Amino acid sequence: MTKKYDPIVLKNAHEGDEKAIEKILKTFKGYVIVWNRMFNGDEDSHQVGEIAIVEAIRSFDFKSNHNFSTYVYKKIKYAILNYLKKERKNIGLVYGEDLDEIEDVRKDNLNIEWELFDKLITTLDESEKEIIESLITGKKIVDIALEKSTTIRIVEVIYENAIDKMKKTILEIR
Repeated sequence: MTKKYDPIVLKNAHEGDEKAIEKILKTFKGYVIVWNRMFNGDEDSHQVGEIAIVEAIRSFDFKSNHNFSTYVYKKIKYAILNYLKKERKNIGLVYGEDLDEIEDVRKDNLNIEWELFDKLITTLDESEKEIIESLITGKKIVDIALEKSTTIRIVEVIYENAIDKMKKTILEIR
């Protein structure tokens, strides 16, 4: 999951060097594409992801022991996710359509999504199911790790494996 980047270029980008910012954007653009696809995003959410990279460059604490790749990865993920949640909540207001019609379409889509989810969840082992279901209900990875008496990284690995299995299943279905 870690991308290779030049720390000097990152430092220059942090100081405002446009060419360095472009290099860092290019290096981490793949993260934007991955999260945008995973969340069924669009061009606007893609832009939000790229803006998140720039914001990560500006806000990264070089004195910390954190890895910039991990930092920017999470910044992109949550920027896109929060944007899409906000936009989808207001879709009727944005397009001026009848909210009842939109709600009916949402319910139909939700049923289809849950049917697919039920198929996907059967491909997972018990530990993966528990983590995916916990995350869906709003639990944080930290809380899940505490409940399972394990590390955050172990929970993240199990989650990533579960997502990979579900993606593979989706590709097989298509």
